Amino acid sequence: MQCIKGVRGRPSPALGGCSANKVSAEGGLAPLAEVLCVQHNNLGNRALKAGEEISYSGKLYTARDQAHQRLVEAIHSGRKLPIDLKGSIIYYCGPTETPKGKIIGSCGPTTSSRMDSFTLPLLKLGLSAMIGKGNRSPEVIAAIRKYQAVYFVTYSGCGALLARQIKKKTLVAYADLGPEAIYELEVKDFPLIVAVDSQGNSIYEQVKEKGLECPDQMEEIMNS
Repeated sequence: MQCIKGVRGRPSPALGGCSANKVSAEGGLAPLAEVLCVQHNNLGNRALKAGEEISYSGKLYTARDQAHQRLVEAIHSGRKLPIDLKGSIIYYCGPTETPKGKIIGSCGPTTSSRMDSFTLPLLKLGLSAMIGKGNRSPEVIAAIRKYQAVYFVTYSGCGALLARQIKKKTLVAYADLGPEAIYELEVKDFPLIVAVDSQGNSIYEQVKEKGLECPDQMEEIMNS
């Protein structure tokens, strides 16, 4: 079971940078309200709605461009993958060097569109969710809907704060890629926003629809 805490039905704020109301008095990321404990599978995905904020506790894998390329090459050549994608979460992140005495270095999200060309084969094999920043292509959004997955965003520019939510880091594959290797992370109260839900609803489309109400923020939000 994976524990998901969340505020249901509350619209998302702008996606870029550290929001003051997300940081606790102790300097960490403030936990959200309401506790929803569900198994992270397709049934749980269908219950999540675009714009909802959740606090995730459980396991996820890091993977960026080079790791994605190797995974897709392995799929196309019929080789066994180093991770089981079914029901898994991939975080688009390449942690910086781990400081002495710490679990992990800064670990903020990278731009998700860089992974768009690799995403469909992973979804076909059961990838449950992805975490990154920024919008996805129409093809990826259609595949998210087809395979009942979810795309989350987390706060950019907050890598050092997000690192405090990491409780364990284990090297899994592609060690030669350094920070772009695949790591398994155990996280607690990791802050996420449902950017694209399993029905293909997108907060970016919601922002576009309301763009005339806040034209000064449109460019910043859409490029987050």
